[in-house]
Amino acid sequence: MNRCLPLYGSSGNLRDLPHGSNNCKSQSEEFSLTNSQPSQICGSLLLLQEEEQISIFSVGGTPLVRFYLNVCNILFKFTRSIYSNQRIFYALFYRIGKIVSRFPTITVVLSVIVTLLCAIGIKYLHIENNPQKLWVPDDSDVVTQKNYFDEKFSRFFRVEQIIVTAKVPNDTFGVLRRDVLNELFHLEEDIKNIQVIYDNRIHTLDDICYKPIPSKGCLVQTVTGYYQNDFAKFNASTSDVDQYIFKCVQNDGLTKGCMDATGIPVYYKQVMGAGNFTYNAVLKKSERAYATAFLTSILLKNDDKSAEIAKLWEKEYVKIARRENDIIDVAVSSERSIEDEIEGSTTGDIGIIAISYIAMFVYVAISLGEIHPIRSRVVLGFAGIIIVIMSVIISAGICSLFKVKATLIIMEVIPFLILAIGVDNMFIMANTVDEMSDYKITASERMGKMMGKVGSSMVLASVSEFLAFMLGALTKMPAVQAFCIFAGVAIIANFLLQITAFAALLSLDIKRRDDLRLEIEPFVRAPRLARNWFSIASAIEWFMRRVVAPVVTFPPISALIVVTFITLSGFSIWGASHLRLGLDQKTALPRDSYMVKYFTQQQEYLDIGPPVYFVTK
Repeated sequence: MNRCLPLYGSSGNLRDLPHGSNNCKSQSEEFSLTNSQPSQICGSLLLLQEEEQISIFSVGGTPLVRFYLNVCNILFKFTRSIYSNQRIFYALFYRIGKIVSRFPTITVVLSVIVTLLCAIGIKYLHIENNPQKLWVPDDSDVVTQKNYFDEKFSRFFRVEQIIVTAKVPNDTFGVLRRDVLNELFHLEEDIKNIQVIYDNRIHTLDDICYKPIPSKGCLVQTVTGYYQNDFAKFNASTSDVDQYIFKCVQNDGLTKGCMDATGIPVYYKQVMGAGNFTYNAVLKKSERAYATAFLTSILLKNDDKSAEIAKLWEKEYVKIARRENDIIDVAVSSERSIEDEIEGSTTGDIGIIAISYIAMFVYVAISLGEIHPIRSRVVLGFAGIIIVIMSVIISAGICSLFKVKATLIIMEVIPFLILAIGVDNMFIMANTVDEMSDYKITASERMGKMMGKVGSSMVLASVSEFLAFMLGALTKMPAVQAFCIFAGVAIIANFLLQITAFAALLSLDIKRRDDLRLEIEPFVRAPRLARNWFSIASAIEWFMRRVVAPVVTFPPISALIVVTFITLSGFSIWGASHLRLGLDQKTALPRDSYMVKYFTQQQEYLDIGPPVYFVTK
C-alpha cells in the first residue's frame, strides 16, 4: 500500500510523504520543518499509526525528519500509556462507586470493623518523651559514645538544679544578703525532707543521692556549703554574708571553715552566678563582693531502681521549688522536667484540638451542601470528620504493631494534617456528584461516574503525599522518621476510607435528596423546593468568577503578581540560606513553661555547664 504521511512544508501547504516510496527521500528533502506546526505534524502521524497503516521507523527521509518522527512516536506511546491508565482507573473506580452505592450499609460496617481491628494495635503504642531519643539518631557517634560510657562507667547522674535570685534587686550585694540566704536554707531543708513511697517503702533524698564519701552524706553543691550546710552556724555568724563568702572564695574554699558538710571544697562558679570576687592588689583590699544568683545542684543515682524512685522524688521536688516566696525567685529544673513539660503542653492542647475539629466540622457541614432543608449535608460533614479520626486510629494501630515509636507531637499534629488533606477529597467528591444531579440516571450510576472521574486524581494525590512523607522518613532524626511514617499510613488509610465509607454515605445522601427527604428527619418527605437557599460553595464560586478572576487576569495586576511572587521567592531563598542549625531547648517547650525561665536564667547567670569526659580505649 502506498499510504502517504501528511506533513506541512515551508509554504504551509500539506505535502504527502509516500510510505515505502523511493521518492519519499527526495520529497522530504524539500520540506522545511522549522516553520511547521509540531502539533499538526504529530497529530497526522499519530492518526496514521493509530490506524496501523504506517510504521514510523520505516519512514525514510533526512535525519531531521527521522528524529522528529521518533520524538513523535515517544510522545505518542507516553500519551497512549496515560490514556490507557486513565481508562483502567476509570473502570476500576466506576465499579467501586457502583458497589459501595449498592451496598452502603455493609461498606460502612466493614470500614468500622477494620478500624476497630487496627485499633487493637494501639495497646502496643509507645510514646517517646525523651528529647535525646527524639532528636538524636540511634547510630550517631554521640549516642554510640554515650552508650559505651554508660556500659563501662554506668549512666551519668540525674541532675537537679535550682537558680535563686532576689525578688527585690540590690545593686550593692545582689543575692549576698542574709534574708536571701536564710530563705535558701529553708528551701534546701524542705527538699531534703521530701519523702516518696516506692515498693511499699518510704524513700528520702538520702536513699537516692550521690555520696562521694558514703559516711558523709549527699553531695549538694550550694552556697550554703560555705557554712557546712548548717543553718545554726549561719544564724550564729556575725559576719556580713558578702564578706564571709568573699574570704572563702579568695582561698578557693580550701579552708576548713569554708568546706561543705562532706569536707569537699565549694567552687564559687558552681554555686554563684554573674558575680564579682576580685581583689585589688594596689589598694590591698577587696572589691565589693557581688553575685546575682545562687545555684544549687543535687546529683541523684541513675541505675534502674534508683531512677524509678528518683522520678517520684523529682515530682515533689519541683512542686516545693515552685512554691511562691516573697523574698526569692526560684527557677527549677529536674531530670524529668522537659519530658513532663512536653507531655503537659500536649495534654493542655486537647481543648484547642477539639475546638479546631468543631470549627472544621461546622465549615464542612455548611460548605458541603446548602442551608436548605433537603440539600444540607450536616450529617455527612460530621461523618467525614469521623472518617478522618478513624484514619488516625488506623495509622496509630498499624504503626504500633510494627513498633514505630510515637511522640506526643505526632498525636497533636497528625489529626490536623489528615483533616486538611481529607476535607479536600470530600469537597471534590460531593461537588462532582452534584454536577451530575441533572442527569436522568440512578444514584448508583451517578456514584460510579463520579468515582470514575475523580478516582485517578485522588489516587495520584494520595500516592504523591504518601511518597513525600516516605521520603521524609529516610532522615535519621527519629522524631521526623516517626512523624512521616504515621502521616504516610494515615494518608493511605484516609484515602481508602473515603473511597469506601465516605462514598457509601454520600450515595445514601444522594438517594435521600432524590426522594426529597429531610436530612435531620430522613423518614419525612418535603415538598420540592425550587428555590435554592444559600450555599457557601456557590457564593465563593461567584466571588472567584466575578471578582477575583477579572482582577488577577488584568495585565498590570498579573505582572505585579508575578513580580511579587518572584521577589518573595528570592527573599525566601535568601532567608533559608541564613537558617542556623541546632535546636534550642526552649523551642520545644510552651512559652509559659517553668523550664523556659530556667534555661533563660541559666544562660544569663551561670558561667559553667555540664562536665566533658574523655574516654580512652
